[in-house]
Amino acid sequence: MNAAAALPDYEPEPEARPPLEPVSSTPAAPHATPRCDPCAAAGCSLRFAVAAAASALPAARDQARVFLRGFALPERTVFDVVLCLEEACKNAIRFSGTDRDIDVTLGVSGGVVHLVIRDHGAGFEPAPIDVSHKPDPFAQHGRGLFLLHSLMDDVRIERDRGAVVIARLRLAG
Repeated sequence: MNAAAALPDYEPEPEARPPLEPVSSTPAAPHATPRCDPCAAAGCSLRFAVAAAASALPAARDQARVFLRGFALPERTVFDVVLCLEEACKNAIRFSGTDRDIDVTLGVSGGVVHLVIRDHGAGFEPAPIDVSHKPDPFAQHGRGLFLLHSLMDDVRIERDRGAVVIARLRLAG
């Protein structure tokens, strides 16, 4: 099955959207509030902005961990999703060419973890990833997208006023 076909349709965000809460520069105090739907089947999502600087990544990781642990997920699942969030944000910081914040949406619903990372840079057309061929561990770059495709069930990258990484991980039920 084509991974892109398995993902729900992505709807570009309108230009005017409510501001996302910035990630604290101090990793000890993640503070964005999850937006939970009253219907448990609809799940919860956490939306926050990450400054386009490597120094903002520890707080983003902490914020995501706190949110995901609230669902009593296995620690390995939390680790994998947080690693994928970090790698997607690193790529946006390194390669997007923007100084604007990176928008992150992390959600859990219907037995699936959803991750959307949006930068506001140039966007790109990624080469196909073959997870059976491991990247060179000594290369300057090239491991982030490999990790995303290896750890998540579905990954799609789109261009919409920058790059949008959309990934899903089905939870063992």
